[in-house]
Amino acid sequence: MRAKITKILGCLLLGIGGTHAAAQQRSPQNIRHAYLVTGAQTAIISETDQILWRYPRNTRDGCVLESGNV
Repeated sequence: MRAKITKILGCLLLGIGGTHAAAQQRSPQNIRHAYLVTGAQTAIISETDQILWRYPRNTRDGCVLESGNV
């Protein structure tokens, strides 16, 4: 039982550490870009973290075309 708890705690700590490391990633060339988010609402977020476009409905996935259409 104790070994099982130790394994679970170890996995949780590794998961938290991996999330923190990814959040701190920086580009040496200062590369930035807009991105599409989906889920409870859909939006395009700009390079400066401003909402450029928003659709207030659930979506599972999406794609931004070269024309800018979603």
